[in-house]
Amino acid sequence: MLVNLNIPEARGDEPLRLTLAYEMFLHHNYIQPTRLGKLYFNKPPLFMWFILLSSKIFGWNIIAIRAISIFFTLLTTFLIIFFSYKVLKNLFLGVVAGLSFITFGDILFYYGYLGEIDATFTFFVALIMFSLFLGYDRNDSKFIILAGLLTGIAFLFKGFVIYGFYGLTLIALTIYYKRYLEFFSKENIISYLLSIIIPFVWLIQTADPINYAKMMLFEVSSRAEGSKNITKFLPHLISFPLQNIKQTLLTSALVLVVLIRYKVDVFKYPIKVFLLILFLNYLPYLLFAGGKGIYSVDTRYVIPLFPLLAVVFAYILIQPKKEWIIKTFFVLAIISILLRFTLGLAVFPKKEGKTGILEGIAIDIIQQVDKKDKIVCSCGEFKAICFYLEKNLGKIVAYPEVYSDWKYLVTCTNFNEGKLVKKYKYRGGLIELYEREK
Repeated sequence: MLVNLNIPEARGDEPLRLTLAYEMFLHHNYIQPTRLGKLYFNKPPLFMWFILLSSKIFGWNIIAIRAISIFFTLLTTFLIIFFSYKVLKNLFLGVVAGLSFITFGDILFYYGYLGEIDATFTFFVALIMFSLFLGYDRNDSKFIILAGLLTGIAFLFKGFVIYGFYGLTLIALTIYYKRYLEFFSKENIISYLLSIIIPFVWLIQTADPINYAKMMLFEVSSRAEGSKNITKFLPHLISFPLQNIKQTLLTSALVLVVLIRYKVDVFKYPIKVFLLILFLNYLPYLLFAGGKGIYSVDTRYVIPLFPLLAVVFAYILIQPKKEWIIKTFFVLAIISILLRFTLGLAVFPKKEGKTGILEGIAIDIIQQVDKKDKIVCSCGEFKAICFYLEKNLGKIVAYPEVYSDWKYLVTCTNFNEGKLVKKYKYRGGLIELYEREK
């Protein structure tokens, strides 16, 4: 994943996260994020704090944000190995589970290195699930309390969605162990309180706690809309699991072959507990088909389930005790790794072209303007241009509505005003610089 990590331009939400973190750095306000000078309420700030720390090492560039994802991908891999060894008493199974996770298609080729929240969030969700399982398996209250503490911390990544993973895992364990009264035990209540107190302490210090909470609730509820069209919902029940198989290739293909060919006892303890946890946590994404796009949920939402899924996959591959299965698994893993290495070494430079083009445009724009004047940015298509302007100016480049007395406008949309100073072609689109006329 490290090969030519800097070449692909910032994509997806990477420039958004960089902008949020950089404005925290400029404002010295680490509680309330802003985006282009405007209060930002969609996500809490913890991931941006990690970017701030990473920027101390790598500077304000794309490496700073992608290094975080790679670090937590590696950390999650070792966590899987450790957990598998502790619970199943099989180090080789742990290695297979760890290697399985890190070579899942969506991890190795995308979210494992991309500067999104998902890889980091996945580590914390895995830690919460593993802690809750150990708490119930060993009847050890400190793991239950730890899970609550971790949930409170993980809230600061993506908001209320963490309570789904925490709550559904608790319900699964309560159902399996039939310890219904323990749901209201002292250690569980402490765990619940910790999961709430940490977010509450942060939230009340923000600029508008009520609006922030409403926006984060909307983020969750908008992804949990059931389909109102049965003719589109039913195909989702088939297509979504198929997409998940694609996400976890090539291991998932081998697992399917093994399940069809051999009678693998997946209802043996503790695998059946893991399957119940996975099932309850997966069910909302299978049923709420209207949450993203047209009657479909984003497959990235199930990535936090991949660590536990990797443990189950490793068990399925090892349980038949067939040498050909293990050999095939390692061959597939090596193929995946070689493909990823080739992607970074050969495809990135050819596909992406010369790196730093967008930042070069930002630097040229700065040379066309008077740096003392107010500059605004309205560019939803190429969001990174706004970040590069801020980074190279060392000041906020705001939305047009934030600076009503702006002098220069950078835009890549239909919104334009004033005299056109210069235009730049970038990937089939246009970035334009306007100067407001007196």
